[in-house]
Amino acid sequence: MRVDTPLYPNNKIAMLGLPDEPHRCTPEQLRRIWEYGRDIPLNYTEDGHTLVPIEGVEDSDVEECIDQDYWIWLRGTFRMTIWEWFDDHYPGGLHQLQEDLMERFGEEE
Repeated sequence: MRVDTPLYPNNKIAMLGLPDEPHRCTPEQLRRIWEYGRDIPLNYTEDGHTLVPIEGVEDSDVEECIDQDYWIWLRGTFRMTIWEWFDDHYPGGLHQLQEDLMERFGEEE
């Protein structure tokens, strides 16, 4: 897994006041980080089907990769790598994260 130094400058996530070690984030912090990830583009071409290879990233033309830095992941990280990290670090896994977000948004309506 390609995880580098967290908190890139000029990133909304940097304003959350996160701990230095990503695994020490609270569930609420992880939910907010996940929500910010919805705005991260993947490296598709304009036709929406062909992936654009990212120079220096192995097999970037095979899987969906993020097209900009996102918290502790660099541009070119596979989307599934990020999903697996959240599945491993969010209490109850990715399924629980999605349920918590649906419950939270349901309360705001």
